[in-house]
Amino acid sequence: HEQTIFNNIKHELAGAGSDLRIRVQFLDTARFGGFCQLFRNDMARACTMHANCCIGMANKVSDLRDVLGQWRNYTVMAPAEKMKAKAAGRSFEWRVPAKCGTPDKRP
Repeated sequence: HEQTIFNNIKHELAGAGSDLRIRVQFLDTARFGGFCQLFRNDMARACTMHANCCIGMANKVSDLRDVLGQWRNYTVMAPAEKMKAKAAGRSFEWRVPAKCGTPDKRP
């Protein structure tokens, strides 16, 4: 239902009759991750993670908290430590969501 609500708000704010002059545009998915499409799985390139395909607020909050924890662990690493790990073949990828995403991607 969130997408429907967003579409209504979007048209209200950016529609022809709006005085706000807001422009809404699609963004390149190369900088965005989502629970249903983890193919853009490079933490170094991520800007945001969304859970719009996830059903249930408790599921979204649980998995987004996990993402935040993963992000914190990644960002506290020194650049030299990240380069050393990358050179050793360790990659920094998002874990598959525990409660969201498609059943074939859940652990």
